[in-house]
Amino acid sequence: MGLLNGLHRALSKHEGVNQIMNWDIAEGNWKQLKGKAREKWGKLTDSDWEQVAGKKDQLIGRIQERYGITKDEAQKQADEWVRGQKVEAKEEREHTTPR
Repeated sequence: MGLLNGLHRALSKHEGVNQIMNWDIAEGNWKQLKGKAREKWGKLTDSDWEQVAGKKDQLIGRIQERYGITKDEAQKQADEWVRGQKVEAKEEREHTTPR
């Protein structure tokens, strides 16, 4: 039982670190990703996007406010979106790598 709990904690820590890295990457590449984010959350205004500037907590707050959803739901949407961007970027690299 102790081994399983330790494994679960280690995996949970790994998943958390992975998500932080994804948001670090998203913030660093915000100019490229902002257009895709605008498509996903069309209710956000130009002013909202200026405030967000790639910051996860700002994006979650704006999604929550504009869509009238809970913070947890907004965070879930943002995390799912950023994970999808990571996959797209990886797929694009695979297709553009010379063989």
